[in-house]
Amino acid sequence: MSCFAHPILGVLERDFNLKSNHIAILREISTAGLSADEISAKTGIPKGRIYDFLNELIDMRLLLKQNNVPVRYHVDNAKNRIAEFLKIKSEELSLKQERLKTLLLEHEGGSVFYIKQNLDYISELKKSLREDNEFQLVCPSNVVPLGFFYPLSDTEYLKFRSVLIKKRLTMAGAGRDVLSVAHAYRDAIMKGKPIKCFVWKEALNFHFKLYKKTMGQSALKKLFGEIKKWHSEYKVETHITTRPFPYYLFVSDRRIISFVIFAGTISGLSIQNAEAVETHKQLINSLAHQTKPLEQYLRRWKR
Repeated sequence: MSCFAHPILGVLERDFNLKSNHIAILREISTAGLSADEISAKTGIPKGRIYDFLNELIDMRLLLKQNNVPVRYHVDNAKNRIAEFLKIKSEELSLKQERLKTLLLEHEGGSVFYIKQNLDYISELKKSLREDNEFQLVCPSNVVPLGFFYPLSDTEYLKFRSVLIKKRLTMAGAGRDVLSVAHAYRDAIMKGKPIKCFVWKEALNFHFKLYKKTMGQSALKKLFGEIKKWHSEYKVETHITTRPFPYYLFVSDRRIISFVIFAGTISGLSIQNAEAVETHKQLINSLAHQTKPLEQYLRRWKR
């Protein structure tokens, strides 16, 4: 029996871009271990290619190698392997960020701020919402926008957020610092600044189901009314995606802010550079044809 539960394998394939052959191997692997020939027979991966995938999984720290005769491949436990895998991914991201930061600093007119903690990202988001004029936001797999998918009441906002944080361990926080970001979003919207959001369907499903369970059916109905008002009376658009985005991406007319959140820890960059902004706007625009409007989603969800 595999050490990795089916949902974990799904996240590895979907959010971390593991290949189907990687997943097939992890599905068969156990603590007892298997030889390359046994893994090939179980997965259908040809013997001539099986070692490429095994070595890649070892490099990712998701698989261990026993130097027996014949060599056997195994997993000590899923928790250890996932922890090592995430450590490697975090280190890779940090290196990429540093390379990007160096390149942008060399480019005339560019500036880069390295986001190392929650307060950094809160400060950068609020600064952009205050100073810039238009915004596009792509939420990662487990996030919905802070400003207009939560209740207007601060008390209700904090109550629900405190429940949500226990269910979504990668959320940034539940306190008043995050609430201040919601206020900054709302202030910008009420000043007529346009904002376009891309949100994963499953993230909204989870969000609304938990809200109904925590706050009640009447509170959910009220929330839907507030959400519709934001979208009908202000320049707010929300597009529903069928696939999650791997990281948080916020693009204004002057800067981009991108980061990943894991176990409540932030790591990312805030970049002021016209070329970078234009490149990321093109990336976001390429997502639009793969989405559905929020209004259609809400009609179907209520059924």
